[in-house]
Amino acid sequence: MEGERRRKIMVALEYDEESIHALEWVMTYIIIPATIDSVVSDHLVILFVAPKAPWTETIIGKDSSITSLSLSDGYEHKRIQMALGVVERVRNMCEKHNISYEMKTMVGEAKAVICKAANTLGVDLLTVGNHDYGEGKSCRLFSTSSVADYCLQYAKCPVMVVKRRH
Repeated sequence: MEGERRRKIMVALEYDEESIHALEWVMTYIIIPATIDSVVSDHLVILFVAPKAPWTETIIGKDSSITSLSLSDGYEHKRIQMALGVVERVRNMCEKHNISYEMKTMVGEAKAVICKAANTLGVDLLTVGNHDYGEGKSCRLFSTSSVADYCLQYAKCPVMVVKRRH
């Protein structure tokens, strides 16, 4: 099909089952894989957003030596191990379905980073998973809106929120 361009579809991932479900859903129902010669295949952009490192403290000693102390070193190591497992799982899923893909990792507040990346990369569809906390059960500490709500409002492309069935 001459003149057609490949769609660029972004899935924003956290290291949780809701995100993996959203990715599986997109692979099953949205993505056109690279297996059919007569159709232009889609390109999948998988975005991991890592939060800024939790609390760190700089200590200045009596001898003016400077030490950086992180109270989250164990947490950080666990998070890295979990992330590597998810990356490997995602890579296997994409290769199994013969999907053209790239993985990107960015650091910052998830909702702002996701929208900025989607807008900068010019994606045709942004997909996010949804945590179903229910009314009044939100686990958000400082945020007034969820990542999905924010993306629906500020992304310049269509946004699809995939809710996991329970």
